[in-house]
Amino acid sequence: MDTSVLNYNESRTRQAHRKNILEQAFQLFINNGIHYVTMDTIAQAAQMTLRSVYNYYNAKEEIAIDLQIISVNELQEAKTTKLEFENGFLETAYWIRFFGRWFMEHKEVTTYLTMFDYAFVTEYPNYRLVEFLNENNVGHIIFESINRGVQDGSIIQLDPSKLAYTIAQMAFSYVQKYIFHLTVATFDPITDQIGNYELFIELVINSLRNTSRNER
Repeated sequence: MDTSVLNYNESRTRQAHRKNILEQAFQLFINNGIHYVTMDTIAQAAQMTLRSVYNYYNAKEEIAIDLQIISVNELQEAKTTKLEFENGFLETAYWIRFFGRWFMEHKEVTTYLTMFDYAFVTEYPNYRLVEFLNENNVGHIIFESINRGVQDGSIIQLDPSKLAYTIAQMAFSYVQKYIFHLTVATFDPITDQIGNYELFIELVINSLRNTSRNER
């Protein structure tokens, strides 16, 4: 877990203690849900006194916010260097597949993002987090590639911002359902969820193609 993104100016000892708190809270949150974890259980898992944990965080919500920043940053860091594509459709297809595959391969992070959204369903509780998410929104990449595709004619002529938002929400919701299937609905006989998800991604990608022009 890379905590350097949090930018706390503190000693190495405090950094190590904070990382321990965050790592233990992360496991508790993804296994139990943020609502059902207390500062006391976090302290026990971290093998620290409750008073010591309060020296770092005033509430579990503050811990959850830091973990959200770390999780989003991990996704951002996974992006490859800038690539060149013939048109916006090919660029969009690449990024949709890339992020879809990343979410599937990083189940713990995806689970945490799901738990966080569930815990803070009405609004994000911290301006610092909102500012970070605005600056590190993977949806921006999808929007930019779709916008390019709409402009060069390789993608259907619809509002790029609405397309990007809808695709991001649909794709992540599908992953969330897959994660839920693994952790809760183990009795469900459906087996090839990954294959189904890959098919879903291809259907989404193909629906974007502007068939009124020839594509290679």
